[in-house]
Amino acid sequence: FYLIKSENQVPNLKTILSKMKLFVLLLIGCAFASLDAAPALSADIILTVAESGASWKAGLNDHFRGWTVGDVKHLCGVTKSDAPRLPTLPSRRYVGDIPTDFDTRTAFPGCIGPVIDQGKCGSCWAISGVESVSDRMAIENNQTFVQLSTADLISCDDGWGSNGCEGGQPSDAWDFVKRHGLVTEKCRPYLTSEGGEIPSCDPEPCMPDTFVRTPSCKKECVDSSIKYGNDKHYIKTVYSVETPRTCNKS
Repeated sequence: FYLIKSENQVPNLKTILSKMKLFVLLLIGCAFASLDAAPALSADIILTVAESGASWKAGLNDHFRGWTVGDVKHLCGVTKSDAPRLPTLPSRRYVGDIPTDFDTRTAFPGCIGPVIDQGKCGSCWAISGVESVSDRMAIENNQTFVQLSTADLISCDDGWGSNGCEGGQPSDAWDFVKRHGLVTEKCRPYLTSEGGEIPSCDPEPCMPDTFVRTPSCKKECVDSSIKYGNDKHYIKTVYSVETPRTCNKS
């Protein structure tokens, strides 16, 4: 690491260790950068899944054509947080035969919403939170599914776990619905193709270098026939379920 020209220039041990530590960190950084630059679509991954005996089949998804691993990471918006956890309820042991398969679409017809395209925004945390609330409200109330607005959440939630298109916590999304409610997708649509502010991936491919910033909070509806305040939907309780320490498999 050093070119020593005279005895007076011999570095001490502390300096050498410091430089070596910096060199190792640079190597690690280069390794991660190399991984981020790798193509997101990989024939090797497809082959590995096929050889593993998995119950599902991997394939090339045109949605991610031209993307790198680093590009895909922009979509993964769930962040780590040391913020307060949701109230925890004790888990209950299920006694009975576990079904070999369970499909909510057939178990609760008309209550399960479609898969949402998050477009050019790291809002997976918000979409998953809003989708679960929309589904549960329909199931609990035995009513037709109503799609709640992800745009209302990412733009108006300024809580401890929310950074809009830069990521956030699903638990904060649920807490927001409890405290402030959400309007419907008809009031505040998400994608530009539906009248919202988040660009979708049409035409393909959707390139991540044009990811958008979080839209501003607008407390009015795109559909002028709907009143923002009257369109709010709330949930009564938000909680997590305690994870059992042991899990027996038959």
